[in-house]
Amino acid sequence: MPSALLCLIGGATFFVLDATNALLNSADGELNEVILDPAAPGYEIYVSPTPSLLALVEDETENLISVALISLFSNDIGGSLIVLPPELVIEEDLTLEEIYSTEGANGLQRALGAYVNVGFDVLSVLGNDFWTKHFSVIGDLSVRIDDDLTTSEDGELNVVFEAGEISIPAEGIEEFLSWKNKGESPYNRWLRQQNFWIAWVKSAASFSGDITTSNNEHPELMRMISALSQGELVLFQAELIEQQIPEFSFTTNTSILQNAILEMIPFPIAAYEGARAKVKILDGVGGLDLPNVYVPPLVASGAQILLLGNAESFGVDRTQIIYHDKNFNDVVDDFSNALVGAELTYDPISETAIDVTVIIGKNSLELE
Repeated sequence: MPSALLCLIGGATFFVLDATNALLNSADGELNEVILDPAAPGYEIYVSPTPSLLALVEDETENLISVALISLFSNDIGGSLIVLPPELVIEEDLTLEEIYSTEGANGLQRALGAYVNVGFDVLSVLGNDFWTKHFSVIGDLSVRIDDDLTTSEDGELNVVFEAGEISIPAEGIEEFLSWKNKGESPYNRWLRQQNFWIAWVKSAASFSGDITTSNNEHPELMRMISALSQGELVLFQAELIEQQIPEFSFTTNTSILQNAILEMIPFPIAAYEGARAKVKILDGVGGLDLPNVYVPPLVASGAQILLLGNAESFGVDRTQIIYHDKNFNDVVDDFSNALVGAELTYDPISETAIDVTVIIGKNSLELE
């Protein structure tokens, strides 16, 4: 199963595109200018983290039934989505739903963030009250399903929803998201939940009102849905491996999932204090593409990018990594390897909010 699923949805402003191209063209973080001439030595800009939201979906008994992560492209136009099943094992043989049942929403946010080494800006817990209020405003939801949804009474199978395009009223959203046919693998429910999110965004795109003000209790979620409905939607699909011992669950390749999340969130925040080194990257050559060439390997190695810019002068021969905190010794070694043998220097004089300064030199040009 591919790690990135491409799904094309009709409509003039609603598309799902290749994840790599979308990253290079759109998901490069929001950069706020602080010095006027971007070609001049000494120019620096602050980097706003890629906006992200973790949505935890509950059933009527407050059990976790789905997890979704959303990130946005620049200017809140388009973004990325990945849906994870509650049966996914992420730590010490514990699933997402087991962590949620014992540690709650904040505990799961921290555990998942630590697992993928990415923090999330906003946490939203969604249950029946939210679905009922929201879809009462925007209308019934039309979703395509691949299998009949059935119930079994006295040994007789009853088809509640036939495979194909179905319409779900506001009060039926929670039941749909929770639905598992008797004996059905939760894998099928996970696929339906992905279809649900795509259908929701498509519905938001055709909504005549302002989706951002349709629910005051979850303004950031409404921002995300509005953004997804206005541009490109990249749907990532995790590779899941089923296992049934001791109970039914899924595992996944952690590194593949981490890489997918970093494609979604190219400028991440730390999952917790100290999980990522706060980094300033400077162009020591002139004319380098810092966001798309030099940021990704550093972020993959544990960087949180705070500043981009130019060195005080160009013509730097060898890439320099200057670190101010010995707690990041291992991280800067990884930085050096990622940037083709950069020179490491420990400088205990800490710069405000910066753990590591990276100056790209000519020896790293082969990354271009």
